[in-house]
Amino acid sequence: MTDKTKYIIKIIASTITILAIIGYGIFAFVKFGNYGAQNVCNKIQVKIVDDNDYKFIQPNDIITQLNECNIYPIGETISHKQTNQIEKCVEAMNLVKRAECYKKNNGDVVVSVYQRHPMFLVVNGNNGYYIDTERKKMPTSSKFTAWLPVVSGFVSEKFAKKDLYDFIVYINNDEFWSNHFGQIYINQKQEIELIAKNGVYNIYLGKLSNYQDKLKKLRAWYEQYPEAAWGNKYSRVDLSYEKLIYCIKKTAL
Repeated sequence: MTDKTKYIIKIIASTITILAIIGYGIFAFVKFGNYGAQNVCNKIQVKIVDDNDYKFIQPNDIITQLNECNIYPIGETISHKQTNQIEKCVEAMNLVKRAECYKKNNGDVVVSVYQRHPMFLVVNGNNGYYIDTERKKMPTSSKFTAWLPVVSGFVSEKFAKKDLYDFIVYINNDEFWSNHFGQIYINQKQEIELIAKNGVYNIYLGKLSNYQDKLKKLRAWYEQYPEAAWGNKYSRVDLSYEKLIYCIKKTAL
């Protein structure tokens, strides 16, 4: 092979190498050149996961919260660290139980919000709050009111989170009692008075001790004497006695 031939082969090989490098550069630009743009958020989607039952939070509330935290993502480059910051910002809201945030391939951000679930409403004078399903105090909302058992009177937060919570769970798990009782009043001695939804009379339960037995006794009375139990004859039914039900008749007007 002559020197001239070797030179030509060398030129061709160099040209092929250069063309390959240029070709890869064009491919990389087309394939990955828009990567940075894809990390810029152009849209945020807020999902309130359980809004069929409760509507304490609206998507606009989440947008407002993100603006207050100075992490509203529109127009910003979003990283995994920033999605974690968005979750923490949303979870700082009193009515939020959990938040999940992720970035889609096109750069858009999705925030899924799970609300706290109240168990019952406590009303103390002009102040009110919920106890949620995790036995924690939960604020009320001006935007939505849940239809739940209402507890009023002298209600300490400690009592509401423990003994009273267990009692209301028992009521809620029994279809008959949950349909029958609407309100609960607690006096200064922590004694319970149940207010029936039909408003015919109040049921004095007394202390919460042995409440299962007291309610069994009341149900047996309903079944044995339905006319007396469901009529308009009594103003008060007392279950605090061990082996009897003490009924107070309504006074004639």
